[in-house]
Amino acid sequence: MTVICFDFDATIFRAAAAAQKRAILCKHLPTGNTQEFNTRTEFYGHWKKKQGGWLASHPELKLEDFLIEDIITPDPVEFALKAVKSTIKNLCDKFETEDYYGYVGGEDNFRKEICTLMQYKGQRIAELPVHLQACKEYVIKHHNAKVAHKVEADDMCSRDNYKAVKEKKDFVVICLDKDFKGCEGNWHFYLNNDTREVRGFGELWRDDEIDGYGRMFKYFQIAQGDSSDFYQPHCFSDRENGPVTAYNALKDCKNDTEAFIALKEHFKYMYPEPKTITNWKGDTFEIDWLYVLQEMFSMAHMERWEGDRVDVRKTFKNLGIEV
Repeated sequence: MTVICFDFDATIFRAAAAAQKRAILCKHLPTGNTQEFNTRTEFYGHWKKKQGGWLASHPELKLEDFLIEDIITPDPVEFALKAVKSTIKNLCDKFETEDYYGYVGGEDNFRKEICTLMQYKGQRIAELPVHLQACKEYVIKHHNAKVAHKVEADDMCSRDNYKAVKEKKDFVVICLDKDFKGCEGNWHFYLNNDTREVRGFGELWRDDEIDGYGRMFKYFQIAQGDSSDFYQPHCFSDRENGPVTAYNALKDCKNDTEAFIALKEHFKYMYPEPKTITNWKGDTFEIDWLYVLQEMFSMAHMERWEGDRVDVRKTFKNLGIEV
């Protein structure tokens, strides 16, 4: 019988977010008039330009004259809990099993302690869904959820899946996070109903979007960064970097040696010389391409076993690549 391991953080967040309605209340300070909109985009257009939406059709009004207040209207908590239960049942039915468990994140996360360039997940300032804690307590009490300590829930899923591969067990992780594509194991991305078996070096490809699997996808994540988890290899570089640049750096690699050579060239492109920077903590120190590459690995790499870390300098040495 298949054993299912849930990354419950994704499951409960989606359920809790769906069980509430978000809107904004815009108050025109000079007149005191108020009007409700579904989103900021509806009110003023693109988040960066702020030149569209309803406001663009009223040129006599100025954005700086408005006070914007977020409005959250939660549904009954039972709606969120029912969505969690339904998701679990549907996926157990899909894999014809009743043997499941999962993980939720705890308070501590080693990446937040070791990051030095950017604050890991430091941009996540949005208010969490109202029923998120209730959903978390629900899966712990009723659905075999365990709390991950010092690591994230997906690290624990990755550890268990890596072990199951070695032991040739019938095992699958239920997840949403694209980072799992770079980890050894069996993954089911339930948002698009994609079950994927990830093994070995893997590959990258570019259609409408850049995608891939295996270690190649992990290398791509390291080379481009992750705006969601808030680590960016070009954070202190004077040169541009994005998914296409990262893809072009790696797309022709056929093995790990070629990939590490490509990573070396890519990071030296961004940091041709050492430079002194001041980080998010206010600390000032010198960095170079190898320093930044090491930190990107530390942020992107999900554990295969407890304490699993990648020493980039040592890996270069083992592959016979000069640094």
